[in-house]
Amino acid sequence: MTIVAGPNSTDSGRNVNWTFLILSVSLSSPTYNFGTVNMGATTVSTNSINVVNLGNATETYSLSVATTGAQTVWSVKVATPTAYDQFALFGIFNSVKPSSTTFTVNDVVLTTPTASSASVYSGDETGLSTATGSLRHMWLRLDMPLTTSTTVQQQMNLTVTASSP
Repeated sequence: MTIVAGPNSTDSGRNVNWTFLILSVSLSSPTYNFGTVNMGATTVSTNSINVVNLGNATETYSLSVATTGAQTVWSVKVATPTAYDQFALFGIFNSVKPSSTTFTVNDVVLTTPTASSASVYSGDETGLSTATGSLRHMWLRLDMPLTTSTTVQQQMNLTVTASSP
């Protein structure tokens, strides 16, 4: 008989016939470069970032974004249009490259982790209740600031986390 440990259980060793929850997300690329994008422009990633559930349970993905780097002056905007030194990043799970108009206000990535749902970050795929071993194609849309105070390349970190639904 196998005993399924609860979500807050810890394997302290010598557990026999126990199954512990493992949440694990794999991304096909640890970095993505939009390249040169003009001020006030909108661009969609040219390739998807493949997100795979490597855990042993169903997972729901959450997305968040933060700026990083010593010379980063931009901040995250939570809606469009963008403003001075503020960008908006969108994410969507879709099997093929979506047009920029496919992304909606529900797809804006915030600084706090926001869980995928049937209407958040969802195209013809979702990050909601993904089965073990399943692959999702994540696409990004970047809305550039209207103007900026710097010519230095700006950096942002997109974080993908998994939770048990």
